[in-house]
Amino acid sequence: MTDSEKKSEIPAARQALLRNLPGVDHLLEIAGHDLELNAAPRTLLTDCVRKTIDQLRQAILNGPPELPETALTDADILHQVRKSVQSAMALNLRRVINATGIVVHTNLGRSLLAKQALEHLQMISSRYSNLEYNLSTGKRGLRYTVVEDILCELTGAEMAMVVNNNAAAV
Repeated sequence: MTDSEKKSEIPAARQALLRNLPGVDHLLEIAGHDLELNAAPRTLLTDCVRKTIDQLRQAILNGPPELPETALTDADILHQVRKSVQSAMALNLRRVINATGIVVHTNLGRSLLAKQALEHLQMISSRYSNLEYNLSTGKRGLRYTVVEDILCELTGAEMAMVVNNNAAAV
């Protein structure tokens, strides 16, 4: 079946709505004047515009028989793009209550950190640190030496190594 045959199967009202969908470049140009959308990374904004147009196209092609009599305005479409951008840029992690009965549940973000530890992590991670730099020798160091002595003392082991996942520990 050729494109023209496929097109002839689409009712005229739907074809008109499809023709009235704005192009990606047009919407990006308008979005450039919107402070919130203009602040989004260009690749993300372009992706959200394309996805929104695709969703509208699919809604027109596969939607219910009764269609709106007028095409969506650029403002209507940009409103949908804005929601898509906000969703993509939203912080996804949320606080939850662990009611599983498992104290250290791997699906719930591992063990909780003490307030002091969080404050120290925030202070260190917001600047450069000596994570892999030995201050006494002035040379490259190993990241796990920071906790090796503490782990040896706590466990009575002769040596210790820190890994960041179960697979690395095997």
